[in-house]
Amino acid sequence: MEIMAIRVSRYIDAVMPLLNPNTIHFNKRCIAVEEIESGRLLLRFSDGTFHETDLVIGADGIKSTIRTAVLPPNTRHLAFSGSYAYRALIPMDILMAEGIKADIKHRPYCWVGKNKHIITLPIKNNTVLNIVALYNISGGDMIPELPQPWVESASEQEVIDRFSDWGRDSRAILKHMKQPTKWSIHTTYPPLKNYVKGKIVLIGDAAHAMVPHLGAGAGQGFEDTYALCRLLAHPTVHKANLEDALKIYNEIRPPRASMVLERSIRMGRIYENYGPGLYDIPEMVQKLTGMWEPVWNFDLETQISRALQYFDKLKQKL
Repeated sequence: MEIMAIRVSRYIDAVMPLLNPNTIHFNKRCIAVEEIESGRLLLRFSDGTFHETDLVIGADGIKSTIRTAVLPPNTRHLAFSGSYAYRALIPMDILMAEGIKADIKHRPYCWVGKNKHIITLPIKNNTVLNIVALYNISGGDMIPELPQPWVESASEQEVIDRFSDWGRDSRAILKHMKQPTKWSIHTTYPPLKNYVKGKIVLIGDAAHAMVPHLGAGAGQGFEDTYALCRLLAHPTVHKANLEDALKIYNEIRPPRASMVLERSIRMGRIYENYGPGLYDIPEMVQKLTGMWEPVWNFDLETQISRALQYFDKLKQKL
């Protein structure tokens, strides 16, 4: 199986020229959304500007403002996973000089151990190694949301000390993590059952921010977007029945995204239960077998087509 990786910043650079510059505005932070007397929605931004619209799509990430407009007041919707992640980019030529046995230049790797694991991924045409070194303090249990900031600087020595008992290859990589950042990994937990309120809809991390252990969070955001676009582009959907289309989105997306979110949590627990008195290699292989199957091999097109057929039948009855 061939795996292709692309850095988010490079992806954005590739997409930007395809967009109408009049439809995208940077350096804007939404601080509130409210329904006004006309029935339209009013978005307020931190710079004092505002905008009226018929539909709000909340794609504003794990710290979503739009999410608070969808959920009931005082709803708990974020949790700390118990995992911290050290992140850095390392020039590949430096690592090749270390004589590392693992083929980190051409394929992703996952090193596993008790309450820790490391993910490496070659990027920039295999000239740079993207590394994420994770450790867990809670045994996989969820903890109440931590105070911000969730991303801080860490010292190189902190990383080395945290994994001092690991093998040669992993330690050889970790010692070259210069100016690492330390991330507190949060998730939407418990998973949201509802992504829609009226003409406000959530997609991506605003709806289902996930721990990274399945590498599937961004993919679920793409599925959200594709499903929503197909529904909104349906010839029978217009402003008057917009909420009906959003209800269908709300029927098909939360169950699937929540399944992936829960599997991502479970995957981290499997990765970090390897070692003496824990899983051995055969047990770990057995636990991992089939974990990706329902994530990668899902017929989204058929699900959307059935939803659209249901929408057509619903409109015929009205």
